[in-house]
Amino acid sequence: MKLTLAGISIFIVAVVSLFSAACFRSPALYALALASLVLLYGDYVSLRRLAEMLALVSVRRRVSTETPEELSEVEVELEVVNGGPAYSPRIDIEDTPPSHTVVVRGSSRGLHILRPHSSLAMRYVLRPLLPGRVAFGPVRIVMYSPLKLFAELRIYSVRQWIVVVPRTPRLEALEKALSTFVGVRLVGRTTGGLYDLVMIREYAPGDDIRRILWKHLARTGRLLVREDRGEVQGKVLVIPLLSTDDWRRGEVPNTSASILLRALQGVLDEIRRSYGVVDVVVPDATSAHFVRGVGRGRLRGLVELYASITPFGGAASPADVVLRTVELVGLPSAGYGLTVFLTTTATAVAEREALQELVTRASRGAPVLVAISEGEPPREFLELARMLDRIGCQVVAVEGRRLVIGA
Repeated sequence: MKLTLAGISIFIVAVVSLFSAACFRSPALYALALASLVLLYGDYVSLRRLAEMLALVSVRRRVSTETPEELSEVEVELEVVNGGPAYSPRIDIEDTPPSHTVVVRGSSRGLHILRPHSSLAMRYVLRPLLPGRVAFGPVRIVMYSPLKLFAELRIYSVRQWIVVVPRTPRLEALEKALSTFVGVRLVGRTTGGLYDLVMIREYAPGDDIRRILWKHLARTGRLLVREDRGEVQGKVLVIPLLSTDDWRRGEVPNTSASILLRALQGVLDEIRRSYGVVDVVVPDATSAHFVRGVGRGRLRGLVELYASITPFGGAASPADVVLRTVELVGLPSAGYGLTVFLTTTATAVAEREALQELVTRASRGAPVLVAISEGEPPREFLELARMLDRIGCQVVAVEGRRLVIGA
């Protein structure tokens, strides 16, 4: 419990009056000092009784979506439930929005009346500025005494976060590069219709008996099985080399890291449109995190991917971190038809030796390097691109300005 500014003023008046009364032997000053102290004590006791009842107050937070797109609007509702008889004519409620978000409507702080056995709601709208996982902070509730001479602060830990997904760009350079590889642009894409059937073939040992065409077997005696689109999906390995320096380049919401993650989302969507399945290797500060099965209709995998990314986090040397992790535990799976590396030209130049080794040792299938450039690519990157081309890695340059969005 703390004194407010008004309470401090009353306390100073009481002390000065008491000192002056002792010096000048003034009964009036003695009376003023005594009245001030009684006023302070009475207000303190009233708030202390109210503060004991705050144990029956609970706080809940609800959001309109837990997986918003960057720069979209998220409605937040904070509900304070008073399960006891406490009454306060003034209660100050303050929520802590996630970092790298802005409140665009309403306010995350407000004064309210706390009535017995009731609830009150406070609403505001925020806009996330950067992709990745961001967390809400605690809720602070300040209850004031009847004369507002004292204040009691309670902090409620309402743990909650949102996973912000980057906006999805459509880049022809990416589409052309990815669609040229077998296993990415699949037969199932061109079958049309509402069916998932891609082909019918002869039975082979190990096939799931649930895929056997039993009616056809009874009619013709031939043992055939069906293959659905989900069973012939192309498998792609995607490795975004996101460094901590990428978050510091540029301005929010168009940092180099944000632009790189939008390119990542464009790659994922292009592969998913082709009914492929993606495994993603996300570098962290000291190790890499594997996210398996980010494919069409797999929202959980997409959420898991961006939940493993925090704004201004990541690795200082992402290529080196991924390389060490692959050496220790290997890759998530085998049989990839394509490996896509995403990086900025600045990170590629800074880690050119580790990047070359990573492309050589971690590539499965055909390797592609997608590099986000800020303006004209530097000479060092062009030399790196020629070197990667000699080892069979196709380099696709994407202008970063094409992925810039307005706040």
